[in-house]
Amino acid sequence: MVPSLTLPPASHPVPPQPATDGDPGASAVARRLSGWIALAVCLLAGLWLAVVALVEQDRQNTRRQALQSLANLSRAFAEHTTKSLEGADQAVRFVRSEYLQHHAALDLPAYLQSRSIIDDDYHLLTVIGPDGLVVASTQPFTRVDLREREHFRVHAEGREDRLYVSRPVLGKVSGKWSIQITRRIDEPDGRFGGVVVVSMPPSYFSSFYRDVDLGPTGTTALLGLDGVVRARASAEGEQQGMDVRDSRLFEVVRASRHGTLEAVSRLDGVKRFYAFRRLEKHDLAVVVGVGVDDAMAEFRERTQVLVALAGAASLLLTGLAFALLRRVHRQDGLMRALRASEVQAQSASRMKSRLLASVSHELRTPLNGILGYAELIRDTSQDPQSAEFGAIVHESARHLHTLVNQILDLAKIESGRLRARVEPTPLRPLFEEVQRLHAVHAQARGIAWSLQIDPACPPTLPTDRTRLLQVLTNVVNNAIKFTDRGGVSVHVAPQAGGLGITVRDSGIGIAEDRLPLLFARFQGVGDDVIHANQGAGLGLPLAKELTELLGGRLAVRSRLGQGTEVDIWLPLPAVAAPAAEPAGPAASSNTDTP
Repeated sequence: MVPSLTLPPASHPVPPQPATDGDPGASAVARRLSGWIALAVCLLAGLWLAVVALVEQDRQNTRRQALQSLANLSRAFAEHTTKSLEGADQAVRFVRSEYLQHHAALDLPAYLQSRSIIDDDYHLLTVIGPDGLVVASTQPFTRVDLREREHFRVHAEGREDRLYVSRPVLGKVSGKWSIQITRRIDEPDGRFGGVVVVSMPPSYFSSFYRDVDLGPTGTTALLGLDGVVRARASAEGEQQGMDVRDSRLFEVVRASRHGTLEAVSRLDGVKRFYAFRRLEKHDLAVVVGVGVDDAMAEFRERTQVLVALAGAASLLLTGLAFALLRRVHRQDGLMRALRASEVQAQSASRMKSRLLASVSHELRTPLNGILGYAELIRDTSQDPQSAEFGAIVHESARHLHTLVNQILDLAKIESGRLRARVEPTPLRPLFEEVQRLHAVHAQARGIAWSLQIDPACPPTLPTDRTRLLQVLTNVVNNAIKFTDRGGVSVHVAPQAGGLGITVRDSGIGIAEDRLPLLFARFQGVGDDVIHANQGAGLGLPLAKELTELLGGRLAVRSRLGQGTEVDIWLPLPAVAAPAAEPAGPAASSNTDTP
């Protein structure tokens, strides 16, 4: 009767479904995309914040430098104006002294020609008598009445001897616009004796503008603290006499001795940076200004370059971000497809394992019968040929039974149903059993077979004896099977907090490019190596997985034609000190089998 074979229920691969909101893969995609978008936004925001900060810092520095430069120019302008007024005052004092000595007899033109003390820019010197009529002048004159002129009244109505700088006036004698630099004349008896006047053109004070480059919208001005401009120069020409009392510039000048500001000119509507400095002794202030647009021109150029570079960087960063997002999205799509393929592969693998386990399980019953009857025929048959046939059948069935058991063990490991039963296991008896089990096999192949146990090894090992014996049997059996000459040795010694087991052979070896596939099921040493004893390729994969089940690790080192070395490491909670052994051959723990 043929035993029935029960197959697992059919399973059809499930096509990959699109990711949904509840899908962890979709959530991971959303998180990754959100993370990249947030990173790109942060980089762009950081870039433009840095640009704004740099632009603002550059603006402040440029503005500060412009104001500092104007402040220095205003100081130089003030010194220039002060020296000019001091020179004019010396001329006034000299004329007053000469007039007090000579009065109406003073021939001012002839006297000045002979003395040569008057600056060429003083185009008129005049003496006004106490009645307001001109009594002397460097130019031909008539007795013009100047009693209503401010520069006469300020001295006639006061007794203070001070230098006075008048508003620009159109001279009745010279017919030119001029600023009058005047002082009071006091007679020896204290009576008011008149006024000495030096007439200076406004251009004398505004000539400072021509000596410095203030740009197309720059300006210089001599401003009276009464709000009237004595002299002003700009690219449009020279001006004088404007009233700026209602301007912000005048308010600041009245409030401070010196300083800087930014204001719109009331005269031409140009927005300028200004620096000013007051001449306290003369009730005047010098003002230097430069157009904001001119002062900030280089700043604007630098800003345009910086913004252009930042814009290009932003476009590049945005392009990279979009390309990266597309790549991430594409990779996530591939990952979803891979996950779906993995699910299908795992489903197929489970179905394969169930099929193999079911087939193997169904084969064990008839195999046990075959083994029993073959053994009976081998041991009881009177016919030598029948006994030989029985032995052949028994050996073949035993090999098949071993293969079925390996398949079942691998299926149990894969399904998680195989558990290690760890208990204290005597070490030496275990390895001596391994030696006995394989001694006949090694002797039959005509190779050396040795076992070495380091005396430092603990007497017991906490492990699953059955599974460890299975691991050692598979590894040693492979070593003997693929060794045609030389030998196989097993060395046991403490190693790195555990127990090290090395199985070394001088067999055919394995090519380095085949080592990564060595633990793949049904791979064996590969199709490129043909050996009479080549098996199904389940021994080493099972040995590795059983070693990991015991908490250890298994590694293989090999060179083609030079043999193979298998290293097994098993954990030890505590390595006990070895018991003292008597000296002699037994203490070497070295047993060789020819």
